[in-house]
Amino acid sequence: MSAEVGPDASPGLSPESSPAMSPEARRRVAVAAALPVLVVGLPVLVALAVAGLVPWATAPAVLVAAALWSLVVHARLGRG
Repeated sequence: MSAEVGPDASPGLSPESSPAMSPEARRRVAVAAALPVLVVGLPVLVALAVAGLVPWATAPAVLVAAALWSLVVHARLGRG
């Protein structure tokens, strides 16, 4: 008896048989994707703006970029 080798023989869940991610879980993962930028990047950027090393307009731009990143992550998680 020989074991089959290939994608059909591997144990585990295939994308077709895996359960769909709940909308609440998708939201949590999308928010978690933006947290490093908001927790670390934004305070550092504000400190640099206070010191006059970067313009103040970069802080709102970082917020917009983090929000867009969360939307991208949310959308990509829904493809499955």
